[in-house]
Amino acid sequence: MFTIQSNASSSFTSGARIARGDRALLAIQGPEAAAVVARLRPEATDLGFMQVGTFDLEGASAVISRSGYTGEDGFELL
Repeated sequence: MFTIQSNASSSFTSGARIARGDRALLAIQGPEAAAVVARLRPEATDLGFMQVGTFDLEGASAVISRSGYTGEDGFELL
């Protein structure tokens, strides 16, 4: 289990559980996206636009891409 908390709103908390066979897409978009992802996996912020990598998140393998499909810089975690 990992928790993401936004600095913009101290009351916003989002948690996700990654279990084998269970996947969901989490899109982190906007000007603070890199800072949020850096708290989870700092080296993922080295990804360039339209690059993808596999990273360990709390003991689970996660695919992280950097596409910013909303028009803002962003990351997608699967």
